Amino acid sequence: HAYQLIYTVNSNHKNEYEFTDISPVQGLNYYKLFKIDSNGKSEEYDKVIAMDFGFNKQELRVGKDVNEQYIDLFIYADKSQQTKIIISDISGIQVHEQLVPLSQGNNTIRLPINLKTKIYVASVTVSGKIYSTKF
Repeated sequence: HAYQLIYTVNSNHKNEYEFTDISPVQGLNYYKLFKIDSNGKSEEYDKVIAMDFGFNKQELRVGKDVNEQYIDLFIYADKSQQTKIIISDISGIQVHEQLVPLSQGNNTIRLPINLKTKIYVASVTVSGKIYSTKF
């Protein structure tokens, strides 16, 4: 199978690593770990992890960039429409507002906004229903 590199870690120490794929494709995603030592020796681990990122029709999900340069919103719409995305900090202060078109079905909206490490709330209205989630 062909795998796409999505993350690298440089380290001189034995550590545990954690990674969140903020832009998975809809459906099954497969993850596999490869190790390449500083001397160029590589090792492929046998275990493959499969994760299902099927979109739930009643859900708004948010993925944050590890460098905090953008966020991705995953939104399902039952029909093509315009929606307003509102990002607020946890105290309710609005930090971003944007009108975006949604296609019928699953949508991924990337917002190039720089958010400091805090807790935020994303809200959208789809077909008259408000969806909100903390991230």
